[in-house]
Amino acid sequence: KSDIDTGALIITGQSARARNAEAVSAHLAELSGGFVVESAGPHLESALAARGSQAVDYSQKTGLTILNIDIGGGTSNYALIIQGTIVETACLNVGGRMLQFDWENNTISAISDSALIVIENKPLLAQLKVGEAIETSSLSQLSQELAKTILLTAAGVTTYPELMLTSVMTNSQPQKKIDEIWLSGGVASAIAEEDLTKFSDLGVFLGKALAAELSKQDIAYKIAPRAIRATVIGAGLHT
Repeated sequence: KSDIDTGALIITGQSARARNAEAVSAHLAELSGGFVVESAGPHLESALAARGSQAVDYSQKTGLTILNIDIGGGTSNYALIIQGTIVETACLNVGGRMLQFDWENNTISAISDSALIVIENKPLLAQLKVGEAIETSSLSQLSQELAKTILLTAAGVTTYPELMLTSVMTNSQPQKKIDEIWLSGGVASAIAEEDLTKFSDLGVFLGKALAAELSKQDIAYKIAPRAIRATVIGAGLHT
């Protein structure tokens, strides 16, 4: 504590919804009188992710139009960047922590409200319930549906309006040519992970499904140089 002069804490996405978020924030804020504590809304989080992933800097240097999609634990954040300027942001309530697992007992330990919206609309996914055995085929089906939803949202199409935390994307329509799609966030970094049980959530499944759907639709993409933890204050404001 005595070594800290000043600092900043920004809580985003799923972390901001945690039951102890306020207590943790208050405790950290006491470390220094100059500590700044903020909970970022969906638009700010989207902008931070695009800067932290280096997409904004790259767009400015190259003049390319980039759509950065940051898929974290609870949300997918979109930022459309034209010549280094973020012209539009959006947020979808879809992420890797929508389902959580107890791999030791091979059971589903938690399902988010946002996941239930999708599950209830798909009869084939009805077996996905807390306490039920983990079936990888069902998880793959759910992940495929979520991956399609993420990409449709990027194109300005809303299949699950209840999952939108902002207005629908508009500038991402075909007439606004996107040169590159960048993926950042924990789910993007999990695309290359081979072990489906590596984490206690849906992250790896969703990453694999997203990569497969992008390939199926013949959409070129790249994993951002700073895919993970793109929204931290250092990367977000100093990149």
